[in-house]
Amino acid sequence: MIRQTWRPLALLAVLALAAATTAAATAHAASASGSLTGRVVTHTGEPAGNIAVTAQRAGGPWLRGSTSSDGTYAFSAVPAGDYTIMVEPVASVRQYVPQQRFNRLAQVFAVREGEATVVNETLLPQGNLAGRFVDFDGSPLAGARVSVRDLDGESFPGTQTDANGSWRIDGVFASRYQVHFSHGNVISQHAYGKVGVATADVVTVAPNTTTTVNDTALARTSVRVTATDSHTGARLTSFNVSIGQRYESTDTSELVIDGIQAGTHEAEVFAEGYFQSRTRVTLTAGQQGHLAAALEPQSFITVRVVDAATGAPVPNFCVAAMTLTDAVVPDSLCGELTDESGNLRIGWLHAGTYQLFATKPRFGTSPDYGSQWVGADGGTGRQLLAQSVRVGTGQTVAGPVIRLDRPGTITGQVSTPDGQLPRNGRVGVLVGHPFAGMNSACR
Repeated sequence: MIRQTWRPLALLAVLALAAATTAAATAHAASASGSLTGRVVTHTGEPAGNIAVTAQRAGGPWLRGSTSSDGTYAFSAVPAGDYTIMVEPVASVRQYVPQQRFNRLAQVFAVREGEATVVNETLLPQGNLAGRFVDFDGSPLAGARVSVRDLDGESFPGTQTDANGSWRIDGVFASRYQVHFSHGNVISQHAYGKVGVATADVVTVAPNTTTTVNDTALARTSVRVTATDSHTGARLTSFNVSIGQRYESTDTSELVIDGIQAGTHEAEVFAEGYFQSRTRVTLTAGQQGHLAAALEPQSFITVRVVDAATGAPVPNFCVAAMTLTDAVVPDSLCGELTDESGNLRIGWLHAGTYQLFATKPRFGTSPDYGSQWVGADGGTGRQLLAQSVRVGTGQTVAGPVIRLDRPGTITGQVSTPDGQLPRNGRVGVLVGHPFAGMNSACR
């Protein structure tokens, strides 16, 4: 009977304690907040009504609102912390307080418990951009994409041309810009009639004015592309081409691409087993251009990786071919790992002399073996003592069998000149790979 009476009483006590704790937490949360208010005006001092305002705390919630007709805004019960403030004079056009266009330059404002933080802002001067984009024959280009970028590389929200080829972008900050037009995978140009951004004209937008940018699409022509082996001179019968807005491929000895805009283009030609060729080609309206690309064949080194004690193959291990002038092993050379038989074909090599570095890849699962330069009689810790492998242009050369040992451990103590023991320092083994030996720390 006593036990039956005690349980409900205990439960009531627990519920009462929980309710009290919740109420205390709610009261603390309410007390650990302040308010954030301010006023937004135009660059001429007039109230900026209906302007979106966002307060952002690093790692915390975003507060969103808008200004009233007199330009004021208010956020109440704002959790205490540090905030950056952003306003949007026009949808998706952002300005950070105070009068900055980049978030990295925004000022941090502290909201303190029980205090009111006031942040006012003046909008940067703004103007408008408008114009018409037509094809080379004068016909309107509907649905063409128009984008605007300032000289710092910051882009504004773009737009599209209407049925008449007309377009308009309002609320652009007064500054200097480059205007780009594109349509499908055929047209890509900057005003006025320029293919590349390096030669694009600069357009100035003045406050409270509309700057007109009309442009005409460049005439189109065609280009004939051929590719050869730079070592043997043989014609390649399978390759890919990237030029302008186009990416085309062929299984024949030449490729003709129609509908390329006249002008100077950056072109890239790719083929299996070859380094890509990058060149510039100038096309003239009414004349078929010719792009003759000579591609350097890749060289390869094949290796087999095994356990030094058992001779068993080691899969999923990284082997990179390095020259004496390479500082570190780039991760890209470790993209392909040894297969289940421990075999690996190392590609993307120019003709030259290489040393091999074997290491556990940074990501993924692989057996736990120590890193090594591959020497004539086993692993070594110095590249200068590693075995050299010479490979010619387009050749595939068999490298040595790589025998891996299990990793060892180096321990010690680090002290300052006055005998003090530093904390949280880093200790690593100096090898030609950025991730080998980097998992230790002073304690």
